[in-house]
Amino acid sequence: MSAAPYQRGASIVLAVAVALLFLGGVGRLALGGTATPDCEDPKTDAERLFCRSRELAHADSALNTTYRMRMESMEAAGRARLRSEQRAWHQGRSRTSGVMANESEREWLKRVAQDPTRSDCVNRLIRERTQAVREDARHEYDLVQVVRESSQDVLFSVRLHPRLPRFLFRVVYKTDSTTDSPPRRSQTKVIDRIEASREDKPGRTQVLRGLDEFWEISPFTPPVELGSRIYTNGLFRVDDVNFDGYLDVGILAGSGATGNASWKYWLYSPPTGRFETQDDLVFLSPAFDVKTKTIRTGGKCGARCFYGQDYKWSKGQLVLSDEKVYDEDY
Repeated sequence: MSAAPYQRGASIVLAVAVALLFLGGVGRLALGGTATPDCEDPKTDAERLFCRSRELAHADSALNTTYRMRMESMEAAGRARLRSEQRAWHQGRSRTSGVMANESEREWLKRVAQDPTRSDCVNRLIRERTQAVREDARHEYDLVQVVRESSQDVLFSVRLHPRLPRFLFRVVYKTDSTTDSPPRRSQTKVIDRIEASREDKPGRTQVLRGLDEFWEISPFTPPVELGSRIYTNGLFRVDDVNFDGYLDVGILAGSGATGNASWKYWLYSPPTGRFETQDDLVFLSPAFDVKTKTIRTGGKCGARCFYGQDYKWSKGQLVLSDEKVYDEDY
């Protein structure tokens, strides 16, 4: 185990082969000359050694890839933090496994792979760290941050994809038509426009089109927090609406006393770096099922009445796939 940051996915695979040769024909014995052993049910000690070595190599390679991609997606401060965390994890892993970091790669592999208990321990530690790095990426890139909020506007910041810089979204409120003054905090606010720009290119601004003048923001709408995403004042949210791996942005179009809330979306286009919308990108209380790639919408249609509509994408168009109404009075 090297004390350097995790950059050795390829070298450990080579170390597996070197270690097997060093053990005096283990590779030949394990493979029976030509065949790779069945690691679901290894029969001999040599086959079990081979399978433990291969499993460690695969786990190490996965962590190496995840760590590298994470570092490439981060800004300088984030990279420094993750690098420090990775070094601390290396030290903790060495203490837990009993395999010191000052050992050579070859000695590390031999000791870990030959001891089933130690091998299981190290393999578990590597997989847990891989998952932690993945979770770190997920929680940072889709976290909506409020940069500034006033009676005239609110400025949001969010990263829509790990490989993209952060975007800034400025929601500007309309002024009172008679006094030309911004609305008071206690008044209902009307959205005038939304300005979108990349944090690294602040001079290039896109005004998001498709707003209706009746989109009013109630001052009594409570803040909502779901998972790692924060919908500040119930106004702004991000979701992968078309399931392309890039988050899209939504603005609250309206809300009612029953709890129903309509959201208007703009889809991020990776080829152009711009946001696009269409008339049917307005959903009532939407939930996005990534596994089935289904958009589930619906709400109350009465005191004891509920309805729901499911949509799927087909050739770039939304298609209604299911519709249900539940009326407890009938």
